[in-house]
Amino acid sequence: MSWNVFLSFVEEDLHMMEMWREQEREEDVNLEFCEYPVKKPYDSPDAEMIKDSIRDLLQKVSVTVVLIGRTTYTSKWVDWEIRASAEMGKGL
Repeated sequence: MSWNVFLSFVEEDLHMMEMWREQEREEDVNLEFCEYPVKKPYDSPDAEMIKDSIRDLLQKVSVTVVLIGRTTYTSKWVDWEIRASAEMGKGL
């Protein structure tokens, strides 16, 4: 069985995200990760388009993993991704 996983994180935690990505490359691990790195502010004019794109990705995954660093709690995008995942019935 293959797991499709959405990774939610803030930019300062890219190093943690890369450690997860390395697991995907292991032969005996059936993981497939996706993420949507957001560089624009949560209240930007492009926010709805970004949310639609993230929703499309969330439709394809079974679980969302939130990489938690020192400033993750300040991210409105991470908060929204968690809420959207829960609303779609995805595991967290």
